Amino acid sequence: MQAISAWEPPTGVLGELNRAAAARAEALAADAAGLERRARDAGPVPPFAAALLAERVTVIAEVKRRSPSKGDIAPGLSAAEQSAAYAAGGAAALSILTEPTRFGGTEADLRAARLATRVPLLKKDFHVAPLQVLEARALGASALLLIARSLHPDALRALAALAHDVGLDTLVEIRDEHELDAALAADARVIGVNNRNLE
Repeated sequence: MQAISAWEPPTGVLGELNRAAAARAEALAADAAGLERRARDAGPVPPFAAALLAERVTVIAEVKRRSPSKGDIAPGLSAAEQSAAYAAGGAAALSILTEPTRFGGTEADLRAARLATRVPLLKKDFHVAPLQVLEARALGASALLLIARSLHPDALRALAALAHDVGLDTLVEIRDEHELDAALAADARVIGVNNRNLE
């Protein structure tokens, strides 16, 4: 098990993305009560983890405009059209980038994807605060991404527990065995392995 005392905040691009995410989370505090209400009143969504459990190979297709490593990928894409096309092509779930500074995503993309399709949606962003979990539920996500390297193990467990409490699945992203231990300690049911280091 990873020693909690060994954890330090991420550096490099990941550190920048975490700080930007924390600033966006702070901005959500101005409407915390409304966000809590919208999350509580959000309707049912298709389950994410269950959609991946099939006898055939399942695919999570991604709606993504750009990335820190590749730059622009599809800057003008329509999240609604892309989501509908992926669903028609048999995708089991969709990953919707909502991070704006390096990936060009928006919360509106997730809303558009939810209106365009009924497949499970993963809110792919740098989630570092509880209000972001409520935001994901309010937007119609079925799951949200938690990056083990971004979060102290205690915070990872707390955000995963909150997600479960509000009816969201999580995808916990790891890059090494220590992070796998942290993901398992957070009761992760879906674990992703990222083969790059954003630090």
